[in-house]
Amino acid sequence: NTLISACEMVSDWNRALALFKEMQGEGLTPDAFTFRALLRACAGGEGYEPALQVFEGMQQIGLKADASTYTTLISACRHSIDWRQSYALYQRMRAGGV
Repeated sequence: NTLISACEMVSDWNRALALFKEMQGEGLTPDAFTFRALLRACAGGEGYEPALQVFEGMQQIGLKADASTYTTLISACRHSIDWRQSYALYQRMRAGGV
């Protein structure tokens, strides 16, 4: 988790994703903190598509998204040309009661 957070600080989302995959390969289970750090790394490094994939992975293992998670995702999507993605996430957040 600390290494992924360090990648977040320097907006190196590619390295953060590589560390995440390495972590999973070692049999370590990511937690909510891991996913949030990974999402922030993707958001800071203009990796909105990877951020969306991370978000889906987070939900697939049963972790709930909170307001901070959605805010990070919407922030990541601001780099995208398609503003509708940000709006869709906002609607999803509202529908989920967040």
